[in-house]
Amino acid sequence: MYYRLIRELSWPEIENEYESFFNLRTKDGLTSVYYRIREDWGMEKVLSTGTDFISAHDIVRRRASNFSKKFLTDLGYLG
Repeated sequence: MYYRLIRELSWPEIENEYESFFNLRTKDGLTSVYYRIREDWGMEKVLSTGTDFISAHDIVRRRASNFSKKFLTDLGYLG
């Protein structure tokens, strides 16, 4: 969610970032998880008109508080 919504990376860029951080994960696997998490978090569907990216950013930031500072720093979320 961070790489796609906050950093606005492309799926190939996300795949490279994810692979270097977690090892193996394909674009198809990543996109599947991404859309499932969006739904679980109550976010609008991507193809819906009028998607509010500000609220999507707020949701990602709020959810990030559930992770350790070390994990968020290693991921690049915290500078």
